[in-house]
This record gives sequence, C-alpha cells and structure tokens, in this order.
Amino acid sequence: MRYRIVLLLVRCVLLRFRATKALLALVPHQDYFRTTLRAVKAWARRRGVYSNVLGFLGGINWAILVAFVCQLYPSAVPATLFMRFFQVI
Repeated sequence: MRYRIVLLLVRCVLLRFRATKALLALVPHQDYFRTTLRAVKAWARRRGVYSNVLGFLGGINWAILVAFVCQLYPSAVPATLFMRFFQVI
C-alpha cells in the first residue's frame, strides 16, 4: 500500500515537471513568462482567488492563461503582459 502511494507521488511530480517544461517551450521569452506568472499569482493570492480546493484556478491554470497571453504578445515586456492579461482574460 505504501509503495503505491510513493509511486503515485513520483508520477504526479514527473507529470507536473513535464507540463511545466512543455509550457516553457511554448512561450517566446521564458523570463518574461515567469515574471508575469509571479505577478498574476501574487495578484490572485491577494484577492483570495488562488486555490483549486476552493474551486478557483490553481497554479497550472494560471500558467496556461499567462502562456496564452505571452503567445498573443510575443514582444511585450512583463508589465505590458500583466496589463494585457486582464484585458484578454
């Protein structure tokens, strides 16, 4: 039983790593993506809308949305991406 739980945890970590790696490959500027994602997550935490448990969006969900905005505006800097995030989404 314990062995299954460990395998399940390892699998979840590996899938999460692959999802993050795939997202980073899709955005034009990884540094801009990371900075914008941090700002969006901080905004969501301050507003109390960052939690999968409570039915709100979680980390990977916010990352997908930020990646979408980064693809729409490939040459934009993080401040512009943050502003555009709320205009587009």
